[in-house]
Amino acid sequence: MRIAFERFDKDWILPVEGTLGNKAQNLFANREAIAAAGFRRPEAVVVPWEYLKAAPDPSSFVLSVIDTWLSGWQRVYVRSNAPDEDTDRRIPGLYSTEHIWNEDRAYAETLVERVLDSYGTVVARRSRKMRGVQESEMGLLLERAVSDANVDYAGSYTEFGDSSKVLFAWPEYMHLTMTRSPMKSYSVTDGRIQADHTPEEGEIARRLDDLVTRLVHIEGKGWEIEFLVHKGEMYAAQVTPVIMHPQLIMPNGVQSVFEVGQVVGTGDYSLDGVLWTSPFPGEGHIQALEKFDSEHANYAVITEKLAINSTNRAGGQLFMSLLNARAFLITNIWRGSSSLASHVEQYLRNTGVALEIRESLDLPLEPAYSPTKLRVVADESSGKGVVILDGSWQPYEKLALQP
Repeated sequence: MRIAFERFDKDWILPVEGTLGNKAQNLFANREAIAAAGFRRPEAVVVPWEYLKAAPDPSSFVLSVIDTWLSGWQRVYVRSNAPDEDTDRRIPGLYSTEHIWNEDRAYAETLVERVLDSYGTVVARRSRKMRGVQESEMGLLLERAVSDANVDYAGSYTEFGDSSKVLFAWPEYMHLTMTRSPMKSYSVTDGRIQADHTPEEGEIARRLDDLVTRLVHIEGKGWEIEFLVHKGEMYAAQVTPVIMHPQLIMPNGVQSVFEVGQVVGTGDYSLDGVLWTSPFPGEGHIQALEKFDSEHANYAVITEKLAINSTNRAGGQLFMSLLNARAFLITNIWRGSSSLASHVEQYLRNTGVALEIRESLDLPLEPAYSPTKLRVVADESSGKGVVILDGSWQPYEKLALQP
């Protein structure tokens, strides 16, 4: 294979051979629509997994590519771009993204290694096996930061049914906003925010709504956009196809066993049991949860918001251990931001639903399972959800710790 790059235009440096990866391909295929909507793209280099596999020192190779093609760089975002990313039942946040600085090249190499190594984690391998994905290697999407300081606005815009949602994150997170709880969350209908907002926020939502109408149509799917605004310019950092669900009619004449608040996802699930876990279980408990998940395919999880509101580090370790859960019943959702991180919300939409439980629950201190049967129904477009008890509550039994 010939290992070389060529500049396609002012925004794209592409490999002459190798796999583009879905993350890069989605952006590249929509480049004309992005430009037509008045958005810009961060300058980017696509590094296929084949080039990285052939490199004697992949991290050093990546820095040499950045030096050559993003000359004068100060800050670059190293995004995972694995062949299985952004496919059906995608798991946002399964792989890493890091930002590196030219002034600290030794640490930059360490961060590049961290992104590359995220492909081989136990959870990543298990996820690919569950989805029937062939093993490969990590590719990368290298993006020049649109600012070496903060931007004016950052966040995401997601279609999920008859409505959309725009999240405004803390601007200092820039290209990492998808994994952080947002400052503000708004429902959007026909390009208009359905709540009090600033004129700037309204204009951003309008332009994002215009952009999604221009992106390539995929039957049964909508789009999620990661955006940045800097010095009056709007940037599309990611465009990702996401599952769209038609509005669900809620069942009549039923009473929810919990008071339900916020809802993420749309679906009607009959579940065989309920798993409880605290936000920060020990290592032995993590292994017990992973074993439980491998043996159960249709269950609900009751936990606190802190347990799932991250797609990396400690929170992500727990979140990614429960790949077969179909419903998350979340307590203490008002701790910190009232909304979940964008990547977390999208994962929940792909795999099931999440409902906020607005009451205190008397639960075990350690991970435990109850074979209580539940029916969980949620419709994100209307913001409605119910948890229906099928029979009676059964006692919890603690999960056995793994040696």
